[in-house]
Amino acid sequence: TVEFSLVLPVTRSRVITAKGLAALVNCIAFVLITWVVSLVAVQSYNPDQAFYKFLALEMQAMFVIELIFLAIGLLLGCAMKRYKASGSTAVAIILATYFMSIMAVMNEKLDFLKYFTPFKYFDAGELFRTGQMDGTYLLISAAIIVVSVVAAYWIYNKRDLYI
Repeated sequence: TVEFSLVLPVTRSRVITAKGLAALVNCIAFVLITWVVSLVAVQSYNPDQAFYKFLALEMQAMFVIELIFLAIGLLLGCAMKRYKASGSTAVAIILATYFMSIMAVMNEKLDFLKYFTPFKYFDAGELFRTGQMDGTYLLISAAIIVVSVVAAYWIYNKRDLYI
């Protein structure tokens, strides 16, 4: 647990790096498993080369979205005094951003919400039409990831024990 890991003879940066890498491995495994299952599931339909390109692009987009939420979750875990609440807070953020993506589609006046929800960054229909990820959303994604990870390291290195 956090209190235990903070008193070990390792740097706090090493602790957060290990946790982050473990979570990253999980994300990579999830994408690869999803990709393989998708490939196996469609074989009876004899998909063409365009489908395989789209699936690869969709898996890349899914990975970027995973990285966004991983970085935000890492930040929450480092920043919250009640670290056990960080998981439920992360789920709340995921649900809120998902519902924002739905509202952005349903009401044109709420279209601005698409910039605040990673679920709209890489819309499957748009990926299929254009064959590429939007550079603006890639930059927003990179900014969210970098800022969240840097902030997580900074906060965790200053974290006090809450016993």
